Amino acid sequence: MIWLDGLVRFSGIAFLILLLVLVLRDGKDWNSKTFLALTCMSVAALFVGYAPAALQPPEPILGLSRFLDIPHLVFVWLFALSLFDSRFRLHAVHAGIGVLYCLPILWLRLQDYGFAPPLPGWVLIYGSVTSVGLMGHLCYVTFRGRADDLLEARRASRIYFVLVIVFVAISAAVIDPAPNQFFGLDKRTAKVLSIWPAIFWGVLWLLALNQRSAHFGSHPQTGRSVATGHDTLKASLKRLMQGEEVFRETSLTISSLSGRLGVSQHKLRRLINQDLGYANFTAYLNTFRIEAVKKTFERSDSQHLPILTIAMDCGFNSLSTFNSAFKMLEGVTPSAYRKGFKT
Repeated sequence: MIWLDGLVRFSGIAFLILLLVLVLRDGKDWNSKTFLALTCMSVAALFVGYAPAALQPPEPILGLSRFLDIPHLVFVWLFALSLFDSRFRLHAVHAGIGVLYCLPILWLRLQDYGFAPPLPGWVLIYGSVTSVGLMGHLCYVTFRGRADDLLEARRASRIYFVLVIVFVAISAAVIDPAPNQFFGLDKRTAKVLSIWPAIFWGVLWLLALNQRSAHFGSHPQTGRSVATGHDTLKASLKRLMQGEEVFRETSLTISSLSGRLGVSQHKLRRLINQDLGYANFTAYLNTFRIEAVKKTFERSDSQHLPILTIAMDCGFNSLSTFNSAFKMLEGVTPSAYRKGFKT
């Protein structure tokens, strides 16, 4: 079955190189480009290094590949976070989780080359648990923001992305602890067979999308008429948000708002995204909520009110969420902003 392994392995590497070229060529302003590029390189290293003896490269390349493939799952995780969470920023906690995941695998690689003693059995279990944890968190983040997402291309991609990841994760959970022969296949061949569909889907996904779509509409076409009755809908939305101040309701969702307007969620999403320029519903609400908070700060009769009380009155459901949203929009903390209005 070497011919099957070679066909799948080398075509997978070719697809990864194509993905890398596409992201470097078209993803200059794409926040996720670095993580996708690192994912491509690390998974390619996995395909090169984790191969049957007949297909293994010379030792220096083999050794380098076996170390470069260690963080491939971490890079997939970071790519998904950056792709589906518009508020994502790389922090020390992400690096710490990545290190905790990679350390046991690094030890195993060093052990293979005689540079480290054998690991206790529980460490191998720990590695499996952390892998499941990363994939579980990835799926949670991907699905969590789907209802809030105003971009139809990204909303659809969330489902497919999770399905692909779940397929790869389940395959790995079955294949990794299996003996060297897995249903008549070398285990290493079965491994690349389980990953190959995800790579192929990724290539088709990027090839099918133009540069604007690949960024999931991060630069909306503001001012574009999105539907018949557009001006009426826009006026009705303005009346609810500015006149009735429905943004103060902490439970307000795109579904409940579209119901009040008597239009489909799809039509409302298109209006807020393509005409008003917002990528997700929460960002749209927060502009009204924070503006209301600022107006309250400016009133002399509000100086005795706690910041949390003001934030919750304007629609926020927690102080941490409010602080993050306020600093993202205004560049300073709420308390620092408020000090400018104290007498």
